[in-house]
Amino acid sequence: MKRILVLVLSLLGLAAAPALAEPEVFSKSGFKADQQAAIAGHKLQVAYFTATWCPPCKKMKAETWVDEKIESWADANAIVTPIDIDENRALATEYRVRSIPTIVVLLGDEEIGRTLGYQSPGKFHDWLDGFRASHLDPARKAATSRPAPGADSDKLIAPAEAGAGLSAKEAIDMYNTQARKDTTGFGVTGSVLLPRLAELASTDSALKSELAERVKQLAERVGSDAANMNDVREYLQLAPIAGLQDQAAAWIEERLASPQTAAVIERNKYLAVQVLTEVGKYAEAADLAGDPVMHARMLLSSASKSAGKAMKDLDASLAGAFESGQTDLLRRHVADAVAMALSRGEQAKAKAIARLFPGGETSKDQAAIDAAAKRAGVEPIQISD
Repeated sequence: MKRILVLVLSLLGLAAAPALAEPEVFSKSGFKADQQAAIAGHKLQVAYFTATWCPPCKKMKAETWVDEKIESWADANAIVTPIDIDENRALATEYRVRSIPTIVVLLGDEEIGRTLGYQSPGKFHDWLDGFRASHLDPARKAATSRPAPGADSDKLIAPAEAGAGLSAKEAIDMYNTQARKDTTGFGVTGSVLLPRLAELASTDSALKSELAERVKQLAERVGSDAANMNDVREYLQLAPIAGLQDQAAAWIEERLASPQTAAVIERNKYLAVQVLTEVGKYAEAADLAGDPVMHARMLLSSASKSAGKAMKDLDASLAGAFESGQTDLLRRHVADAVAMALSRGEQAKAKAIARLFPGGETSKDQAAIDAAAKRAGVEPIQISD
């Protein structure tokens, strides 16, 4: 009788090998809950877009997600969120999933990387671990270096010497943490860390080579469909420091030439304008910026908002360096806007922009205008006019 029952069940498909169990590494809490848990636990979130009918997804489920190295890495560093695209079309659309499997790595709500297709255990582990080293560890370090609650626990802690005293490693570690937050470039990243890295790279050939290699890797990523906004911002910020501003300017112009890719530059307009002016392409920068007066007013507004957010998190040792650095950064941007107006022959607008300089240091403002006009190949205006 038992043999007959087994035969009947087999014919009905019920005695076949059990369905492949969900890997233990998969969370069952859902995307939002996993995101909150990852933030609270100082972990990454690995969003795995899949489907029940997808052969390479099944292969990853059977081979990769159950690998001991992957399980161990995820247990220490991440929460893995499986997302069935048929059941979660909104999430798949939000994260621009065009093929599966797609694996998106998130730090908080910021995408820091993605990969497509089947991933073997060893290769996948090494790829994931790169985000631990480049993003997660610096973020954890910043979080655990905060003082105890009640002792300015929300302040960003920096070495006592801060600003110009930051070592290369300190500046890079802080940049890795802050670049994700400073989406406009007017916060700590643009006002303190990038100027310090530029200063160090001018005399430290090893650092400049290290940054050039990082820019090379970023260039590969921003040239693919998998590029994200963090990659684009870092590429535009670090390329000039690494001496690769011409390459970055060419990349910007290439993207602007296509309606399909121009949006990525529009979303990083201030940084792109800065790269173009760095190489003397003021006409192109002016086309991207639009009305130079409005451009100057918008960047001043953006800087003000960034300052308000940044000052809440700054330790007193860094606040002074930030305020000074942001004034210098804005002076360069405003002077570039003056030169853009001059490149169009708009003298009245150039003078209107010159009245927007922050700080009231006329001699420094004039020097910035003179330098920008020289890069643009135009005659400068005199602020006293």
